[in-house]
Amino acid sequence: MTWWQKKPFIDAINAYEKFSAREKKIILSTLVMAFLLIGYLFLIEPIILTSTQLINEKSRLVNSNKSLSEQIMNTKNKESQDPNIPLRKQLNELLVESDKLQEKINLLTQALVAPRQMVGLLEKVLTQDKQLKLISLKNLPEEAMSIEGRTLASDSRPVGDGESIKKLKLDEEALIYRHTFEIELEATYDSALLYLKRLDSLPWQLFWQDLKYQSTQYPKGILNIRIYTLSMSKEVLGV
Repeated sequence: MTWWQKKPFIDAINAYEKFSAREKKIILSTLVMAFLLIGYLFLIEPIILTSTQLINEKSRLVNSNKSLSEQIMNTKNKESQDPNIPLRKQLNELLVESDKLQEKINLLTQALVAPRQMVGLLEKVLTQDKQLKLISLKNLPEEAMSIEGRTLASDSRPVGDGESIKKLKLDEEALIYRHTFEIELEATYDSALLYLKRLDSLPWQLFWQDLKYQSTQYPKGILNIRIYTLSMSKEVLGV
Protein backbone atom coordinates (compact mmCIF):
# COMPACT_ATOMS: atom_id res chain seq x y z
CA MET A 1 0.00 0.00 0.00
CA THR A 2 1.38 3.37 -1.04
CA TRP A 3 1.33 6.50 1.16
CA TRP A 4 -1.68 8.07 -0.61
CA GLN A 5 -3.73 4.86 -0.06
CA LYS A 6 -3.39 5.08 3.72
CA LYS A 7 -6.45 5.94 5.80
CA PRO A 8 -5.34 9.37 7.11
CA PHE A 9 -4.64 10.59 3.62
CA ILE A 10 -7.94 9.17 2.29
CA ASP A 11 -9.84 10.86 5.15
CA ALA A 12 -8.17 14.16 4.28
CA ILE A 13 -9.18 13.79 0.63
CA ASN A 14 -12.77 13.00 1.57
CA ALA A 15 -12.89 15.98 3.90
CA TYR A 16 -11.48 18.21 1.15
CA GLU A 17 -14.17 17.02 -1.25
CA LYS A 18 -16.85 18.17 1.18
CA PHE A 19 -15.70 21.82 0.94
CA SER A 20 -17.25 24.19 -1.52
CA ALA A 21 -15.36 25.31 -4.59
CA ARG A 22 -14.48 28.66 -2.96
CA GLU A 23 -13.20 26.95 0.17
CA LYS A 24 -11.19 24.54 -1.95
CA LYS A 25 -9.48 27.49 -3.69
CA ILE A 26 -8.65 29.08 -0.34
CA ILE A 27 -7.27 25.82 1.02
CA LEU A 28 -5.31 25.19 -2.18
CA SER A 29 -3.89 28.72 -2.14
CA THR A 30 -2.90 28.34 1.50
CA LEU A 31 -1.17 25.03 0.79
CA VAL A 32 0.68 26.53 -2.18
CA MET A 33 1.82 29.50 -0.08
CA ALA A 34 2.90 27.12 2.69
CA PHE A 35 4.92 25.04 0.24
CA LEU A 36 6.46 28.17 -1.26
CA LEU A 37 7.37 29.51 2.19
CA ILE A 38 8.87 26.18 3.19
CA GLY A 39 10.78 26.07 -0.11
CA TYR A 40 12.08 29.61 0.44
CA LEU A 41 13.14 28.90 4.02
CA PHE A 42 14.89 25.63 3.24
CA LEU A 43 16.12 26.20 -0.31
CA ILE A 44 16.28 29.84 -1.47
CA GLU A 45 17.16 31.64 1.78
CA PRO A 46 20.27 29.49 2.47
CA ILE A 47 21.45 30.21 -1.08
CA ILE A 48 20.91 33.97 -0.58
CA LEU A 49 22.72 33.90 2.77
CA THR A 50 25.59 31.95 1.29
CA SER A 51 25.80 34.36 -1.66
CA THR A 52 25.79 37.36 0.71
CA GLN A 53 28.56 35.81 2.76
CA LEU A 54 30.57 35.16 -0.39
CA ILE A 55 30.11 38.78 -1.53
CA ASN A 56 31.19 40.10 1.87
CA GLU A 57 34.17 37.78 1.92
CA LYS A 58 35.13 38.88 -1.58
CA SER A 59 34.89 42.54 -0.55
CA ARG A 60 37.06 41.85 2.51
CA LEU A 61 39.64 40.07 0.39
CA VAL A 62 39.67 42.92 -2.15
CA ASN A 63 40.23 45.48 0.60
CA SER A 64 42.95 43.33 2.15
CA ASN A 65 44.62 42.93 -1.22
CA LYS A 66 44.44 46.69 -1.83
CA SER A 67 45.95 47.41 1.59
CA LEU A 68 48.70 44.86 0.99
CA SER A 69 49.45 46.36 -2.43
CA GLU A 70 49.75 49.83 -0.88
CA GLN A 71 52.11 48.48 1.78
CA ILE A 72 54.25 46.80 -0.87
CA MET A 73 54.33 50.02 -2.93
CA ASN A 74 55.31 52.11 0.10
CA THR A 75 58.05 49.62 0.94
CA LYS A 76 59.39 49.77 -2.61
CA ASN A 77 59.32 53.58 -2.55
CA LYS A 78 61.24 53.63 0.72
CA GLU A 79 63.79 51.20 -0.68
CA SER A 80 64.19 53.27 -3.84
CA GLN A 81 64.75 56.52 -1.95
CA ASP A 82 68.41 57.48 -1.69
CA PRO A 83 69.26 58.56 1.88
CA ASN A 84 72.04 60.68 0.39
CA ILE A 85 69.67 62.85 -1.68
CA PRO A 86 69.93 65.85 0.71
CA LEU A 87 73.73 65.55 0.70
CA ARG A 88 73.82 65.26 -3.09
CA LYS A 89 71.61 68.34 -3.40
CA GLN A 90 73.87 70.30 -1.05
CA LEU A 91 76.94 69.11 -2.97
CA ASN A 92 75.42 70.20 -6.29
CA GLU A 93 74.61 73.63 -4.84
CA LEU A 94 78.19 73.97 -3.61
CA LEU A 95 79.53 72.94 -7.02
CA VAL A 96 77.34 75.53 -8.75
CA GLU A 97 78.49 78.19 -6.30
CA SER A 98 82.10 77.13 -6.83
CA ASP A 99 81.71 77.38 -10.62
CA LYS A 100 80.23 80.87 -10.32
CA LEU A 101 83.05 81.93 -8.02
CA GLN A 102 85.66 80.50 -10.37
CA GLU A 103 84.05 82.36 -13.27
CA LYS A 104 84.35 85.61 -11.32
CA ILE A 105 87.98 84.86 -10.57
CA ASN A 106 88.71 84.08 -14.22
CA LEU A 107 87.09 87.31 -15.41
CA LEU A 108 89.00 89.24 -12.78
CA THR A 109 92.40 87.73 -13.48
CA GLN A 110 92.25 87.79 -17.29
CA ALA A 111 93.24 91.46 -17.45
CA LEU A 112 95.41 91.62 -14.33
CA VAL A 113 99.14 92.15 -14.31
CA ALA A 114 101.22 89.49 -12.63
CA PRO A 115 103.07 91.06 -9.68
CA ARG A 116 106.49 90.09 -11.06
CA GLN A 117 105.67 91.90 -14.34
CA MET A 118 104.43 95.10 -12.74
CA VAL A 119 107.86 96.72 -12.21
CA GLY A 120 108.86 96.26 -15.84
CA LEU A 121 105.53 97.59 -17.03
CA LEU A 122 105.83 100.75 -14.90
CA GLU A 123 109.37 101.34 -16.11
CA LYS A 124 108.19 101.02 -19.70
CA VAL A 125 105.45 103.62 -19.13
CA LEU A 126 107.96 105.99 -17.47
CA THR A 127 110.50 105.78 -20.29
CA GLN A 128 107.88 106.86 -22.85
CA ASP A 129 108.11 110.44 -21.57
CA LYS A 130 111.49 112.10 -20.98
CA GLN A 131 109.87 114.78 -18.83
CA LEU A 132 109.17 112.15 -16.17
CA LYS A 133 111.90 111.50 -13.61
CA LEU A 134 111.60 108.74 -11.04
CA ILE A 135 112.45 109.92 -7.52
CA SER A 136 111.41 106.89 -5.49
CA LEU A 137 109.58 103.60 -5.93
CA LYS A 138 108.39 101.87 -2.78
CA ASN A 139 106.81 98.44 -2.50
CA LEU A 140 104.05 98.29 0.14
CA PRO A 141 102.97 95.10 1.95
CA GLU A 142 100.37 93.03 0.15
CA GLU A 143 96.77 93.05 1.42
CA ALA A 144 94.57 89.96 1.52
CA MET A 145 91.11 90.51 0.03
CA SER A 146 87.97 88.51 -0.64
CA ILE A 147 86.41 88.14 -4.08
CA GLU A 148 83.85 90.80 -3.11
CA GLY A 149 86.69 93.25 -2.55
CA ARG A 150 86.66 93.23 1.26
CA THR A 151 90.02 93.67 2.93
CA LEU A 152 90.50 90.78 5.33
CA ALA A 153 93.06 92.53 7.53
CA SER A 154 91.93 93.15 11.12
CA ASP A 155 92.56 96.23 13.27
CA SER A 156 93.11 94.11 16.36
CA ARG A 157 96.54 92.46 16.32
CA PRO A 158 96.93 89.43 18.64
CA VAL A 159 100.36 88.76 20.03
CA GLY A 160 102.55 85.65 20.16
CA ASP A 161 101.03 82.49 18.70
CA GLY A 162 97.70 84.28 18.28
CA GLU A 163 99.20 86.48 15.58
CA SER A 164 100.38 83.45 13.60
CA ILE A 165 96.96 81.83 13.90
CA LYS A 166 95.23 85.05 12.76
CA LYS A 167 97.58 85.36 9.79
CA LEU A 168 96.98 81.74 8.81
CA LYS A 169 93.21 82.29 8.98
CA LEU A 170 93.45 85.37 6.75
CA ASP A 171 95.54 83.44 4.22
CA GLU A 172 92.92 80.68 4.12
CA GLU A 173 90.08 83.17 3.56
CA ALA A 174 91.90 85.29 0.99
CA LEU A 175 91.10 84.73 -2.67
CA ILE A 176 93.08 87.64 -4.10
CA TYR A 177 95.87 89.93 -2.94
CA ARG A 178 96.42 93.61 -3.59
CA HIS A 179 100.03 94.54 -4.42
CA THR A 180 100.76 98.26 -4.20
CA PHE A 181 103.57 100.59 -5.35
CA GLU A 182 104.04 104.04 -3.94
CA ILE A 183 105.69 106.17 -6.64
CA GLU A 184 107.17 109.65 -6.47
CA LEU A 185 107.93 111.38 -9.79
CA GLU A 186 109.25 114.71 -10.95
CA ALA A 187 107.00 115.82 -13.79
CA THR A 188 105.31 118.76 -15.41
CA TYR A 189 101.57 119.03 -14.98
CA ASP A 190 100.95 118.02 -18.61
CA SER A 191 103.36 115.07 -18.46
CA ALA A 192 101.68 113.91 -15.24
CA LEU A 193 98.27 113.92 -16.96
CA LEU A 194 99.68 112.01 -19.94
CA TYR A 195 101.24 109.50 -17.55
CA LEU A 196 97.87 108.81 -15.94
CA LYS A 197 96.21 108.48 -19.35
CA ARG A 198 98.85 105.94 -20.44
CA LEU A 199 98.19 103.93 -17.29
CA ASP A 200 94.45 103.93 -18.00
CA SER A 201 94.96 102.94 -21.64
CA LEU A 202 97.03 99.84 -20.85
CA PRO A 203 95.41 96.53 -21.87
CA TRP A 204 95.97 95.29 -18.30
CA GLN A 205 94.16 96.40 -15.21
CA LEU A 206 96.29 98.76 -13.16
CA PHE A 207 94.58 100.81 -10.47
CA TRP A 208 95.80 104.09 -9.03
CA GLN A 209 94.75 106.09 -5.99
CA ASP A 210 95.97 108.72 -3.47
CA LEU A 211 97.04 111.03 -6.29
CA LYS A 212 98.83 114.20 -5.21
CA TYR A 213 100.61 116.77 -7.40
CA GLN A 214 102.58 119.65 -5.87
CA SER A 215 104.27 122.36 -7.94
CA THR A 216 107.90 123.09 -7.15
CA GLN A 217 109.83 125.15 -9.74
CA TYR A 218 107.64 125.94 -12.75
CA PRO A 219 106.88 124.07 -14.91
CA LYS A 220 107.93 121.11 -12.82
CA GLY A 221 106.34 119.55 -9.77
CA ILE A 222 106.22 116.39 -7.66
CA LEU A 223 103.66 113.67 -8.41
CA ASN A 224 102.88 111.18 -5.64
CA ILE A 225 100.67 108.25 -6.57
CA ARG A 226 99.89 104.73 -5.45
CA ILE A 227 99.46 102.11 -8.15
CA TYR A 228 98.27 98.62 -7.40
CA THR A 229 97.29 95.40 -9.11
CA LEU A 230 95.32 92.37 -7.96
CA SER A 231 96.60 88.82 -8.04
CA MET A 232 95.75 85.38 -6.74
CA SER A 233 99.42 85.07 -5.80
CA LYS A 234 100.88 86.34 -2.55
CA GLU A 235 104.35 86.75 -4.08
CA VAL A 236 106.22 89.94 -3.24
CA LEU A 237 106.79 92.47 -6.00
CA GLY A 238 110.41 92.72 -6.98
CA VAL A 239 111.80 96.26 -7.10
